Amino acid sequence: MKDYELDYYGFSNEDGDGFMAIFVLFPDIKGIGDTYEEAKIDAYERLENYFNTKGKYYG
Repeated sequence: MKDYELDYYGFSNEDGDGFMAIFVLFPDIKGIGDTYEEAKIDAYERLENYFNTKGKYYG
């Protein structure tokens, strides 16, 4: 799959710390994980699902 630019954000809540990866070209598609790498993997899985459903994104 083509590499797309991602923005990363760190967060902290009652469950612990984590990271969110958001595609610059697809800002509605986000990945979440305990590390940057997990957030990136999750984001690309969601992007692949988005492409496989022909743009019908369900989260």
